[in-house]
Amino acid sequence: MRLFKILLCMILVLSLTGCATTRRDATTIKTQQLEMRIGQLEKELQQKDRKIYELEGEMGLVRSKSSKIVMAEIYPEKKIVTTKKETVASESTPKRIQIALKKAGFYNGPVDGKIGKNTKDAIKEFQKKNGLKSDGIVGKKTWAALSKYLN
Repeated sequence: MRLFKILLCMILVLSLTGCATTRRDATTIKTQQLEMRIGQLEKELQQKDRKIYELEGEMGLVRSKSSKIVMAEIYPEKKIVTTKKETVASESTPKRIQIALKKAGFYNGPVDGKIGKNTKDAIKEFQKKNGLKSDGIVGKKTWAALSKYLN
């Protein structure tokens, strides 16, 4: 009888050990699958971030002194986008402004679509040489004079 009890206990222990091993393996596999999915999602997120950055450049986001963003649309209409202090002609995307300034001989920096200090200084210099208000803002009059250099 005693032998029977020992044998029964051993069978019970072995069967429980097998279940625990199976459960651990399933948990490990599930963890690996989740880690792979997280990696895929991180890659997708990086791609989306790059796409957003590219689209922002194409849309011509202009960061002003007050750190407000003025969106200069890229449509061929002549409408004006206005905020409290800034006015930007909608055709005048940062890239187009930089290209025109470069062709006019006022800008030597990279055409990166960002209105930084060098671009602002070039805008002011262009405005001064063309008898315009030298404020560094590409408004209707400045864009009218500057856009001639794009053709």
